[in-house]
Amino acid sequence: MDPDSFEGRRRLPKNIQDIIINMGNLITSIQQDSGSNEIMNTLIKQFVSLDSIIESTHAGVNKLAATIDGIEKYADSLTNMVPVVYDVNECLSKIKNDTSKMGK
Repeated sequence: MDPDSFEGRRRLPKNIQDIIINMGNLITSIQQDSGSNEIMNTLIKQFVSLDSIIESTHAGVNKLAATIDGIEKYADSLTNMVPVVYDVNECLSKIKNDTSKMGK
């Protein structure tokens, strides 16, 4: 980067511009020498490759939640039917008793 191309609203003194440019060059050099760009690129590629797995897992969890919701509703309906079944059993017992008394 050319020191003269760095401009803001007001031009910084030349020595400050040089310090900023040198710091940028130093950071770039450190990144290239340390291989951190390669590591970052590798991590990004790994994350992108896992993205479809994450989406599939998310879809699976949503399906599981819907299934559990359906099971809970079914369990609630069964719970609500218990008194009805009990009443039907009592009625059948009464009918059985009444018919056995009539047959005597």
